[in-house]
Amino acid sequence: MDFDDFIYHVSKIPADFVQNKLFFDGLKNKFFDEMKQNKNHTDYFNKYNPGSIESFMLHYATQKASLASHYKYMIDETNQNKELKYRAHTEKIFNLILQKKLWDIQLKWRAEQIQIKEIRTSWDFFFWDNYVSSCPFVPAVTEAEIEIMKAFLRDDNFSDHTKLWYGGWQNYGDIMEIDEYGDLSALPDWYEFYDLRMGTGLLLQLPDIRGKKEEYYLDIARNYYNEKSKKNESVTQPIYVAPLPYLHASYEEMYNYARANENDKHFIELFRINKEMNKTQESYSMISDDEIDHAVYLLKEAEFPVVMPGNTDWRDALMKCSQQYMNSIIANELDVVYEEYKLFLEIGISRNNIEDVLQEFENDPISQGAIRSILKGREICGEPQNLDF
Repeated sequence: MDFDDFIYHVSKIPADFVQNKLFFDGLKNKFFDEMKQNKNHTDYFNKYNPGSIESFMLHYATQKASLASHYKYMIDETNQNKELKYRAHTEKIFNLILQKKLWDIQLKWRAEQIQIKEIRTSWDFFFWDNYVSSCPFVPAVTEAEIEIMKAFLRDDNFSDHTKLWYGGWQNYGDIMEIDEYGDLSALPDWYEFYDLRMGTGLLLQLPDIRGKKEEYYLDIARNYYNEKSKKNESVTQPIYVAPLPYLHASYEEMYNYARANENDKHFIELFRINKEMNKTQESYSMISDDEIDHAVYLLKEAEFPVVMPGNTDWRDALMKCSQQYMNSIIANELDVVYEEYKLFLEIGISRNNIEDVLQEFENDPISQGAIRSILKGREICGEPQNLDF
């Protein structure tokens, strides 16, 4: 899209740093006031919890002003630096190798084959799922694992449907759940692919000794709190009315709002680019129009011929084609990310300050909640207030 006629073209904006900042601060307030005063948006907002609307409007106005300020960078990034688009995706794929190594550690820990200072309860694995690139006890990635990931990405049958609602790559309960056919249908394809080549599949047969011990105390604590709650309940309960959904200021929601309400096509395009640049995970089980648009956009920029698979629905074929193209680019980029990873290891640098990460680990509310409940269960059983069981 041509941005020469953009109302906030760089040639029309103050060049002085102070004046520039004042201009865009004022623009943010202008956008916010316009949204509050625009009665045409009522139908859009009526679908959501009223308590979330003002926060959404403020976030949207702030983001809109930021897009106006940085539009040239975003367009340049989109049009000229194609190789950088795949860097973030490549780093996420690289982290899946770390996730698999962490998963194998979890299986051994649950079987009480190993002890780890940074793991107090099984709930701590959820924390390290989010900080896997800074996890101090995950072994270093090897060249063999890089080659396995490349083979996985280039496999014609590549299809990994691990979704956000599984709770992440370390959710033992969901991943190890046996389906009606006796299979681990939630086991990520990547984990299975890795196991077949590294011989680690037997770890899935290890017993969950530690998890069952924890669950014993957690059940006791749950029963205690449930009984306590029942005693505090009033005799008559008010009729439950489900609240309207909360309008979150996610990149997806802001793009949806822009498409429905923005009159300036430039802002719609900027919100679309913003959404794509911040996309963290694709889901192809239900193919939306947005995903089709993204696939076409990706393939239009392909730097080499891409063959469309035959004998399948066109939507599925398009998605598979775009996924395979991206996987091919990422597989080629993995070596660069791996070399940087080895350099960081050699000089002792982490992407996150390890002291800050460990401080967050100590204060993580999910981990602390699990510890409190387990200790409560032990207290009720008349046992020591520690995790030595």
